[in-house]
Amino acid sequence: LLEQVKIVFHHESGRAAFFERPEGGNAYPQVSVPEWNEQIFQFIFEKRMSRVECIAELLKTDVDSLRKNPHILAAFIFSHELGHAYEYLEEREKRGASVDEWWDTRFDDEDASLPVPGLKPSELIQKLDEIWEKDGEFYRNRYNISTKEELLKMQEEAYRNTSSERYADSFAVTLLAKTHKDRNL
Repeated sequence: LLEQVKIVFHHESGRAAFFERPEGGNAYPQVSVPEWNEQIFQFIFEKRMSRVECIAELLKTDVDSLRKNPHILAAFIFSHELGHAYEYLEEREKRGASVDEWWDTRFDDEDASLPVPGLKPSELIQKLDEIWEKDGEFYRNRYNISTKEELLKMQEEAYRNTSSERYADSFAVTLLAKTHKDRNL
C-alpha cells in the first residue's frame, strides 16, 4: 500500500512532517516533510518536548540520545506520518467511498475529546498564549494546573492516546524496528 503514498517537501515554518489525505477519488495520500535542519529540530525540542519524551520512550532510548542523533527523531516522525497514510489506505480498501466520512468522524471525535477541544498540539502551540490569557482560569480550575505549559503537556498526552495516534506510533516503531533488523544496525 505504501507505494500509493506521495512524498513531498514543504517549507512551512514550525512544522515537521504531516499527512494529508487525498482530495477525492483515488488520488494519492501525501506525506509532507521539511528540510530536516537545525531550525526544525530546535523547534521540536523547544516546543514539543513532551512529544520527544514520548518518542524516546517508544524507541526505548532517552531524549539526550535523540538530541545527539536527530536523524532518528526525523525517521520516527516520518514513519509516524507514513502510518497515518497506511491506515487511511487500509480503511479505503475496506470502506471504499465512505472512508472520508469515517476519517472525518473519527478525527472530529478524537479532537473533541482533548483538554482543549478541536486543536492538535501543533495548533495549540500557535495559540497557547491567546488561549491561556482568555481561558486560563477555566483550565486552571478544570484540570488543577497552574501553567500554560502544563496545559500543552496535557493536550499532547491526550492526543498521543487517541486511536489514530497510537496506530501511527505503533506503525513507526514496527517499521523502524524492521528496518533496524534488516540492515543489522
